Amino acid sequence: MLKILFFVPDESGSAFYRLIQPAAHLDSQGLAQVSIVGPQEERDQVYDAIAVSDVLVFGKVSTENKARLFEEVRKYGKKVVMDIDDDMFNLSPYSPFYAKIGVKEFSHIDETGAAIPLWKDGLGGFDIKKNQERAERFRGILRSVDLITVSSPYLAELYREFAPTALIPYALDASWWKPAKVKYPERYLRLGWRGSQSHYEDLMWIKPVFNDLMKRHSYLKLIMVGWCPQAWANGFEGRIEVHPWVPNQFYPNYMMSLGCDLSFTPWASIPFNKGKCETPWIEWSALGVPGVYPAVSPLTEAIAHNETGLLALSLEGWFESLNKLIKDPGLRDRIGRAARTKVEKDWDVRKTILKYRDLMEDLCSTKSLELKRDLVEPLPTA
Repeated sequence: MLKILFFVPDESGSAFYRLIQPAAHLDSQGLAQVSIVGPQEERDQVYDAIAVSDVLVFGKVSTENKARLFEEVRKYGKKVVMDIDDDMFNLSPYSPFYAKIGVKEFSHIDETGAAIPLWKDGLGGFDIKKNQERAERFRGILRSVDLITVSSPYLAELYREFAPTALIPYALDASWWKPAKVKYPERYLRLGWRGSQSHYEDLMWIKPVFNDLMKRHSYLKLIMVGWCPQAWANGFEGRIEVHPWVPNQFYPNYMMSLGCDLSFTPWASIPFNKGKCETPWIEWSALGVPGVYPAVSPLTEAIAHNETGLLALSLEGWFESLNKLIKDPGLRDRIGRAARTKVEKDWDVRKTILKYRDLMEDLCSTKSLELKRDLVEPLPTA
């Protein structure tokens, strides 16, 4: 039986979906023998696990400690896979990770037009030269792996210059996510969003739409999961709830408990967003919550407009689509049910995990040099 060792770098949602969840389902379905090691594992335990494994799967290496570990275990001659679900070369300057990855100074332009320095070389630990060295080291690591697994077709093309790439779409366990209809005593219509501060540009781009919607619909309340910029709350006190992230094992039930009636996922037209994938649609749809999403790939391939979601591109289109969902409970119900059915059919990890196992078996049956000449075919999206 295939033996796979997963190196889990942190407790992020990405690490859960891309590493812990596949490991758990490979094991529970008897498809592979798996081991998981985290950043706190004892050195001897790590190397004992490496010795008996066929494939080593890493999350994206973004710190010095992770890079040193990667370079050391690479010497063991095992097949090495790195999973990446973001464009690491175009990280948003509003992301806290920019401090260790960004290679340009950046100033935020406030509503008055004043420039406020966010990242200035030599201040607050931001060191462009060191970050450039980290970036070059990251590129070297990418060139040394046998396979890079990614979450979107755009990323497959982006990283293909370094190593063969394979597309493994996000998936979730639909038995954990239920279309629970939690009703709050208040009569607000609950509009949900989930994300971190790296989505600042997305939220500020769409803000005029929500200013208008909130004024038109006094019964509308925004449910922000993860983070909310202060600029969004101004003027709408009492109609915006901000909920923190919770550990991954509680996340599905937590999202169900929020009682959202509809959702939105705006993406501003910035380079970083080109690498984004279907995760928000998968999560909201698993809950039976209808939503509005950007009319860009890969969402246009995943979503049937007006059937499993609504797609919008311009600010006018976003207003029309959201206003339509707000005013039409029948449409919300129909889209929510259809989206849930679609996720159960095509995006449930209990079904898609077979593709993952097959990919790893193909990797082990192919010599490294041959694999690097002949690209691994991407897994088809659902």
